[in-house]
Amino acid sequence: ILGSKDDQAASMIYQRLIQMKLARGGTEQDVAPYRFALGRLLQRTKDSAGAREQLTKSIASDFNIGASHFFLGLADLEEGKRDEARGHFLEVIGSDAVGLRAAAHVYLGKLAQSEKDSDGSVQAFAAARSLARARLGEAGVGAASQELSNQVIASTGKQLKGLDHDDLALNVGFSAGKYRYFSPRISQ
Repeated sequence: ILGSKDDQAASMIYQRLIQMKLARGGTEQDVAPYRFALGRLLQRTKDSAGAREQLTKSIASDFNIGASHFFLGLADLEEGKRDEARGHFLEVIGSDAVGLRAAAHVYLGKLAQSEKDSDGSVQAFAAARSLARARLGEAGVGAASQELSNQVIASTGKQLKGLDHDDLALNVGFSAGKYRYFSPRISQ
């Protein structure tokens, strides 16, 4: 269903699956995978309210928590809800969504950059690049994760050009939910 080209039709199928499963005595945990998939489809069709509802229910059912936060963060960015987006991306970093952590750092870096927080943006981009490189070195990483890691590395390379980003990544810290340096070192 997710591979179909018709997101509207696929969304209706998932909505019907959820209704049927719940009508037959299923629980929210039983339909959580459908809610997550429906949330992604609704997001692609630009139904952000519907997507938000489904992804939030997915989180409430303890299903794909990190990935749900990631996509909610993207939705919040699109709607200009910067603080909410930041909160979702920070949730991704602390979640089991290992494959999305580097991308979450990229978005945190972009948020910091747009707020003229150059220290925070450099640290976020450095952390993203470091995580992406580490992910590529892991055994059993799927093609989609490899592609995302390569995209993160390419994106952060532009942001960190001329800096010793491996060194910076070791100095990432958090203070009041924002990136802050702990004795940064920049290459000469």
